[in-house]
Amino acid sequence: MKKSALVALVALVLMVFLTQPAFAFGKKPTPQPSPTPTPMPTYTPAPESDQAVLDRELYWAVGKNDLEKVRTLLRRGANPNSRQVGNPVLTQAAIEGDLPIVQELVNAGADVNGGERPLSRPLSASVSYPAIAHFLLERGADPNLDEALFGQQAPIFTWAVSQNSCLVGDSGQDLVTVIEDMIAHGADLSRRDYFGDTALFRIQCSDGYYYGSMAVGGEAGFEVYRRVAGLLLWAGLDVNARASDGTSALLALMVPRPNEPMHRKELVAKVDFLVSQGADLLALDNGGNNALMLSVKGGYAELRRHFLSLGRFDLNQRNREGTMALHFAASNGDSAAAVALLDAGACVSAKDGFGRTALELATDGGHPQLAETLRGYGERPVSERCRGISESAI
Repeated sequence: MKKSALVALVALVLMVFLTQPAFAFGKKPTPQPSPTPTPMPTYTPAPESDQAVLDRELYWAVGKNDLEKVRTLLRRGANPNSRQVGNPVLTQAAIEGDLPIVQELVNAGADVNGGERPLSRPLSASVSYPAIAHFLLERGADPNLDEALFGQQAPIFTWAVSQNSCLVGDSGQDLVTVIEDMIAHGADLSRRDYFGDTALFRIQCSDGYYYGSMAVGGEAGFEVYRRVAGLLLWAGLDVNARASDGTSALLALMVPRPNEPMHRKELVAKVDFLVSQGADLLALDNGGNNALMLSVKGGYAELRRHFLSLGRFDLNQRNREGTMALHFAASNGDSAAAVALLDAGACVSAKDGFGRTALELATDGGHPQLAETLRGYGERPVSERCRGISESAI
């Protein structure tokens, strides 16, 4: 072997020998410094042990409208999609009406729809805060998603219910623009809630008490109703659509509700508006009740007077149980309604489905003055028409 080759071989052996790890020679390894950590991106999850604490603090910060605290907690790893008591933190921010915090959470990755079946969707929770609703829709909120709190109720229902709350200050313009925005983003107006109602039902079933004490009746309330209902009908909602109990939007006006006196003045205007839009005035619900019967049953004197003035109702029409409007008046002890019906042509001796006359219903119900009035009508000559009606309960 040549000398040069031998030198090269020795050099190679020495190189291999000197580069072996220390533990190969029975020595402990020399500790190596840890590499410099890579900077963490913004809004990364916190360590598991800290996550629950951070998420709870985030929820509290949102409730206190503390934007800087929210930003700090998000940077520390608080989850923008965390939930407390069933609601996403974004929903809580919408309830508080804090647009900057809503924007901060969404920019941090919060789901604008609130995730899988929250108690309340952020879009629903933003009711009374149009700027938040517009922002959520712009960022992809789906106006057709249900929420768990009210069963099969999409956000457009929640907003429709709000028509008599604090949005009436500008004749409902904010509400109109939000519903317009929902329609533009694909809101399905044929959607029904748990009871089979459309959004049109939810408007007149609103009393304003649900979202606060700022409800308005009379002309101001009707103007909001007219604008919102008109928008829904213009966009294609069926004015004669029926709920699961057969109630139409017009018949829903006669459903007894809390705070009724505040809204009775506007009921006649609402009826006339719906009729002008094609509503069937003589429609029946599944129980066979027409609008006149329901107005008497619910004690809506203004509506009852209005319906009688129209002269289009059969005053002796029976529902499926054989009950007439006069029977409802007698059961309620409503002397004014009973007299008005009798003077308009109702038959005093007609029997209900159980064979009871109005006089018997008033007597059994503890209404002696009405019973005396009915007894006086019963002493009058009976017309041929009423004689035929009175001979049969149904």
